[in-house]
Amino acid sequence: MLLRGWGWSHMGGYGMGWYGMGWGWIFWLFVIVAIVVLAVLIARAAGSRSGPRAQLPPAAGPETPEEIVRKRYARGEISREEYQKLLDDLRR
Repeated sequence: MLLRGWGWSHMGGYGMGWYGMGWGWIFWLFVIVAIVVLAVLIARAAGSRSGPRAQLPPAAGPETPEEIVRKRYARGEISREEYQKLLDDLRR
């Protein structure tokens, strides 16, 4: 069994020599970069996901009393007479 240079090593096969160690750190560097890139892509995809909140129009502030009365009338909660009376009372 040869112990120096190229040839059979104590492991029973050919050794990689001094340059084999260099490729090992390049491999792990590639793995770390790939993980970071994947994490960034996932974060961007999660941030740009359009959900129900993304489709809502921006709030213009609190509703006015007249808007509330209009919505109640549109839903059928109050009659036309009640609607007219409430609007008259609010506009005074």
